[in-house]
Amino acid sequence: MRYSKGHREETRARIVETASRLFQEKGVDRVGVDEIMRESGLTHGGFYVHFRSKGQLIAEACALAVDQRADEWKEQLRGLPPEEAFAAFLDGYIECAGSGECPFASLGADVARQGEEVREAYTEKVEDLVQFMTEELSCGREEAVLALVSVSGAISVANASSDPDREAVRGGTGKRDSNEPQRRTPEIAQEPGRKARRAA
Repeated sequence: MRYSKGHREETRARIVETASRLFQEKGVDRVGVDEIMRESGLTHGGFYVHFRSKGQLIAEACALAVDQRADEWKEQLRGLPPEEAFAAFLDGYIECAGSGECPFASLGADVARQGEEVREAYTEKVEDLVQFMTEELSCGREEAVLALVSVSGAISVANASSDPDREAVRGGTGKRDSNEPQRRTPEIAQEPGRKARRAA
């Protein structure tokens, strides 16, 4: 039976979406092609009709996960003043990473063990998010990178800790009370001529 081009594209998109979900739930190395195709309602034999390798699928699935989360954040921050948007972004990122539903926190370690194709795709999406932060949240590149890395690192340590109260390990990275004074990420390497915007 011959299928239309649109049907093939829809099937391919379904496989990528399924893989993205499973990778975030279980980890990249714990999910095989058989499970992905079965969860997609397809047989293993159809995999190579759509992808040249599992690595290609991993790259696209990880990129999709980052894109979907970033799009949610962008929509939530749309129209907010830069200072307020930056604080709201950090709150959202911390909440996301702490919930186990953040692709940056859940996929980062797995991506680091993959091949160049996967790492390049993931890096490109992270760069897109950093660019959004610098352009829309009025923060410098180094500040944006520091915010992403600091939160992901804190959550990773917390999740690996035996401390029953993981908030103690997170060191207060949890979402702020609305009545508390706003806290910013540490100021680093100011751009020439730029006023200091963040207080430690």
